[in-house]
Amino acid sequence: MSLCLSELHRRQAVGDSLGTGYGATRGLSENQISELTPLSVLCAWQVEQLRGVVDLFVNFISSQEMESEAVRNYLTQVRHLGDCCDVLRNITEAKQKRQPGHLAGVETAILGDDYLRMLPGYELVERGVHPFGYRTVDGFHSELLLLRRK
Repeated sequence: MSLCLSELHRRQAVGDSLGTGYGATRGLSENQISELTPLSVLCAWQVEQLRGVVDLFVNFISSQEMESEAVRNYLTQVRHLGDCCDVLRNITEAKQKRQPGHLAGVETAILGDDYLRMLPGYELVERGVHPFGYRTVDGFHSELLLLRRK
C-alpha cells in the first residue's frame, strides 16, 4: 500500500519526467543510481540491487516495522552505497512487541540506540524529538537521528 501511495505522490508532485516509478525498475537485477531520475520510488528489497553512490539515506519510521536482523541487513546494504549522511526517524518508545496469538508487533523492538550500534562507521551529529521529530499527547514520540560517516 505504501508503494502505491508513494507512486501516486511522486506522479502528482513531479510527473514521470523527473521520477522513476517502481514499474520501471521492478524487473531489473541491478539499478544504477546514476541512471535513476532525481525522485525514484523503490521497494526496500531493491536496496540490494542498487549500484553507485548516494549522498543521503533517509528512513522515516518504516524500519521499526521490520525485525532487527532485517534492519541490520538493510543498513549494511545502504552502507555499501557510500552515503555520507543518514537521517533516521523512529518512534522513541519503539514498535510494540508481538503478543501470542496476534499478528501486530515485532519480536525484537528497534530503538534509536540500536541504529547507532548497527552503523558503527557513523557518528551521531544530532538527536532529538524537536525540531524534526514529533511529540504526541498519547506518549509516543518520534525522534530524528542525524548521522555522518566517519
